[in-house]
Amino acid sequence: SYHRFEDKITFYGEFADVIRREWIDARTATDAEVADFVARHGRVVAKPAAGEGGAGISVYTTDDVTDAAAFRARLIAADQTLVEQALEQHEAMAALYPDSVNTLRMITFYDPDADRMHLVAAVLRIGNGAAIDNFASGGMFTLLDERGVVLYPGVDKNSNVYATHPKTGTPIQGFQVPRYEEALALLEDVVRRIPE
Repeated sequence: SYHRFEDKITFYGEFADVIRREWIDARTATDAEVADFVARHGRVVAKPAAGEGGAGISVYTTDDVTDAAAFRARLIAADQTLVEQALEQHEAMAALYPDSVNTLRMITFYDPDADRMHLVAAVLRIGNGAAIDNFASGGMFTLLDERGVVLYPGVDKNSNVYATHPKTGTPIQGFQVPRYEEALALLEDVVRRIPE
Protein backbone atom coordinates (compact mmCIF):
# COMPACT_ATOMS: atom_id res chain seq x y z
CA SER A 1 0.00 0.00 0.00
CA TYR A 2 2.91 2.38 0.73
CA HIS A 3 3.95 2.21 -2.95
CA ARG A 4 0.72 4.04 -3.79
CA PHE A 5 2.16 7.09 -2.01
CA GLU A 6 5.86 6.63 -2.70
CA ASP A 7 5.54 6.68 -6.50
CA LYS A 8 4.01 10.01 -7.50
CA ILE A 9 2.83 8.80 -10.91
CA THR A 10 0.94 5.90 -9.32
CA PHE A 11 -0.56 8.30 -6.77
CA TYR A 12 -1.50 10.90 -9.39
CA GLY A 13 -3.23 8.23 -11.47
CA GLU A 14 -5.25 6.86 -8.57
CA PHE A 15 -6.11 10.26 -7.12
CA ALA A 16 -6.52 12.31 -10.31
CA ASP A 17 -9.77 13.80 -9.02
CA VAL A 18 -7.95 15.07 -5.92
CA ILE A 19 -4.81 16.32 -7.69
CA ARG A 20 -6.89 18.67 -9.88
CA ARG A 21 -4.05 19.53 -12.23
CA GLU A 22 -2.78 18.02 -15.42
CA TRP A 23 0.34 15.90 -15.56
CA ILE A 24 2.09 13.59 -17.99
CA ASP A 25 4.57 10.73 -17.71
CA ALA A 26 7.54 11.51 -19.96
CA ARG A 27 8.42 7.79 -20.11
CA THR A 28 5.15 6.75 -21.74
CA ALA A 29 4.21 9.93 -23.62
CA THR A 30 5.50 10.66 -27.10
CA ASP A 31 7.88 13.50 -27.89
CA ALA A 32 4.99 15.46 -29.40
CA GLU A 33 2.71 14.84 -26.39
CA VAL A 34 5.34 16.18 -23.99
CA ALA A 35 6.00 19.23 -26.19
CA ASP A 36 2.27 19.88 -26.57
CA PHE A 37 1.81 19.59 -22.80
CA VAL A 38 4.46 22.24 -22.15
CA ALA A 39 3.08 24.48 -24.90
CA ARG A 40 -0.46 24.21 -23.50
CA HIS A 41 0.61 25.20 -19.99
CA GLY A 42 3.50 27.54 -20.79
CA ARG A 43 5.25 26.64 -17.52
CA VAL A 44 5.63 23.15 -16.04
CA VAL A 45 7.35 21.45 -13.13
CA ALA A 46 9.35 18.28 -13.81
CA LYS A 47 10.41 15.91 -11.03
CA PRO A 48 11.43 12.35 -10.29
CA ALA A 49 8.43 10.08 -9.80
CA ALA A 50 9.90 8.69 -6.58
CA GLY A 51 11.92 11.66 -5.38
CA GLU A 52 11.72 13.42 -2.06
CA GLY A 53 13.12 16.46 -0.32
CA GLY A 54 12.78 18.58 -3.44
CA ALA A 55 15.71 16.85 -5.14
CA GLY A 56 15.72 16.82 -8.93
CA ILE A 57 12.89 19.33 -9.45
CA SER A 58 13.10 21.82 -12.32
CA VAL A 59 10.76 24.38 -13.83
CA TYR A 60 10.57 24.54 -17.63
CA THR A 61 8.84 26.90 -20.03
CA THR A 62 8.02 26.73 -23.71
CA ASP A 63 11.39 28.40 -24.39
CA ASP A 64 13.09 25.21 -23.17
CA VAL A 65 11.39 23.04 -25.81
CA THR A 66 13.08 23.90 -29.09
CA ASP A 67 13.49 20.23 -30.04
CA ALA A 68 10.72 17.96 -28.71
CA ALA A 69 12.71 14.71 -28.92
CA ALA A 70 15.78 16.24 -27.25
CA PHE A 71 13.67 17.81 -24.50
CA ARG A 72 11.89 14.53 -23.67
CA ALA A 73 15.24 12.65 -23.73
CA ARG A 74 16.66 15.28 -21.35
CA LEU A 75 13.75 14.74 -18.94
CA ILE A 76 14.19 10.98 -18.96
CA ALA A 77 17.97 11.19 -18.55
CA ALA A 78 17.49 13.50 -15.54
CA ASP A 79 14.83 11.16 -14.08
CA GLN A 80 12.31 14.01 -14.35
CA THR A 81 9.62 11.74 -15.71
CA LEU A 82 6.67 13.37 -13.92
CA VAL A 83 5.83 16.61 -15.71
CA GLU A 84 2.99 18.59 -14.22
CA GLN A 85 1.12 21.80 -14.70
CA ALA A 86 2.65 24.53 -12.53
CA LEU A 87 0.36 25.54 -9.69
CA GLU A 88 -0.71 29.08 -8.99
CA GLN A 89 -1.20 29.38 -5.26
CA HIS A 90 -3.82 31.36 -3.38
CA GLU A 91 -2.91 35.04 -3.07
CA ALA A 92 -2.76 34.83 0.74
CA MET A 93 -0.23 31.97 0.53
CA ALA A 94 1.75 33.94 -2.07
CA ALA A 95 1.89 36.86 0.39
CA LEU A 96 3.93 34.61 2.71
CA TYR A 97 6.44 33.75 -0.02
CA PRO A 98 5.58 34.00 -3.73
CA ASP A 99 8.53 32.17 -5.31
CA SER A 100 7.47 28.67 -4.23
CA VAL A 101 4.14 26.99 -3.66
CA ASN A 102 3.82 26.93 0.12
CA THR A 103 2.23 23.66 1.19
CA LEU A 104 0.52 21.82 4.01
CA ARG A 105 1.61 18.49 5.46
CA MET A 106 -1.24 16.94 7.36
CA ILE A 107 -0.78 13.77 9.38
CA THR A 108 -3.95 11.77 9.94
CA PHE A 109 -5.15 8.64 11.65
CA TYR A 110 -8.32 6.90 10.50
CA ASP A 111 -10.41 5.05 13.08
CA PRO A 112 -12.50 2.55 11.06
CA ASP A 113 -14.64 1.57 14.06
CA ALA A 114 -15.86 5.12 14.51
CA ASP A 115 -15.49 5.91 10.77
CA ARG A 116 -13.61 9.02 11.81
CA MET A 117 -10.44 10.78 10.74
CA HIS A 118 -8.23 12.27 13.42
CA LEU A 119 -5.87 15.06 12.47
CA VAL A 120 -2.67 14.37 14.41
CA ALA A 121 -0.70 17.38 13.14
CA ALA A 122 -0.94 20.09 10.52
CA VAL A 123 2.31 21.68 9.30
CA LEU A 124 2.67 24.71 7.05
CA ARG A 125 5.81 24.64 4.90
CA ILE A 126 7.02 27.99 3.58
CA GLY A 127 9.68 28.60 0.95
CA ASN A 128 12.63 30.85 1.67
CA GLY A 129 14.97 31.64 -1.20
CA ALA A 130 14.20 28.70 -3.50
CA ALA A 131 11.48 27.69 -5.94
CA ILE A 132 10.41 24.89 -3.58
CA ASP A 133 9.35 24.97 0.07
CA ASN A 134 11.29 21.90 1.22
CA PHE A 135 13.17 22.04 4.50
CA ALA A 136 16.23 20.65 2.72
CA SER A 137 16.19 23.62 0.32
CA GLY A 138 16.13 26.35 2.96
CA GLY A 139 12.39 26.36 3.56
CA MET A 140 10.80 26.66 6.97
CA PHE A 141 7.89 25.07 8.79
CA THR A 142 5.45 25.82 11.57
CA LEU A 143 2.43 24.16 13.18
CA LEU A 144 -1.24 25.03 12.73
CA ASP A 145 -4.13 24.93 15.16
CA GLU A 146 -7.43 23.15 14.44
CA ARG A 147 -8.70 26.15 12.42
CA GLY A 148 -5.60 26.44 10.21
CA VAL A 149 -4.06 29.37 12.09
CA VAL A 150 -0.26 29.37 12.53
CA LEU A 151 0.65 28.78 16.17
CA TYR A 152 4.38 29.60 16.17
CA PRO A 153 7.04 31.47 14.19
CA GLY A 154 8.66 29.59 11.29
CA VAL A 155 11.78 27.49 11.85
CA ASP A 156 14.31 26.32 9.28
CA LYS A 157 16.71 23.34 9.35
CA ASN A 158 19.42 25.50 10.96
CA SER A 159 17.04 26.34 13.85
CA ASN A 160 16.65 29.95 12.69
CA VAL A 161 13.34 31.33 13.95
CA TYR A 162 11.28 33.72 11.81
CA ALA A 163 8.48 35.83 13.30
CA THR A 164 8.06 37.42 9.88
CA HIS A 165 9.18 36.09 6.53
CA PRO A 166 12.67 37.48 5.78
CA LYS A 167 11.90 38.03 2.08
CA THR A 168 8.32 39.38 2.28
CA GLY A 169 7.98 40.77 5.80
CA THR A 170 4.67 38.92 6.19
CA PRO A 171 3.94 37.90 9.80
CA ILE A 172 4.01 34.12 10.18
CA GLN A 173 2.51 33.49 13.64
CA GLY A 174 -1.25 34.09 13.44
CA PHE A 175 -1.38 33.60 9.64
CA GLN A 176 -4.67 32.01 8.55
CA VAL A 177 -4.25 29.32 5.91
CA PRO A 178 -6.90 30.03 3.26
CA ARG A 179 -9.50 27.38 2.41
CA TYR A 180 -8.39 25.27 5.38
CA GLU A 181 -11.83 23.74 5.89
CA GLU A 182 -11.76 22.58 2.26
CA ALA A 183 -8.41 20.88 2.88
CA LEU A 184 -9.88 19.03 5.86
CA ALA A 185 -12.90 17.91 3.81
CA LEU A 186 -10.58 16.66 1.08
CA LEU A 187 -8.64 14.63 3.64
CA GLU A 188 -11.86 13.13 5.01
CA ASP A 189 -12.55 11.75 1.52
CA VAL A 190 -9.01 10.52 0.87
CA VAL A 191 -8.51 8.65 4.17
CA ARG A 192 -11.55 6.49 3.44
CA ARG A 193 -10.05 5.39 0.12
CA ILE A 194 -6.96 4.01 1.87
CA PRO A 195 -8.15 3.25 5.41
CA GLU A 196 -5.01 1.31 6.29
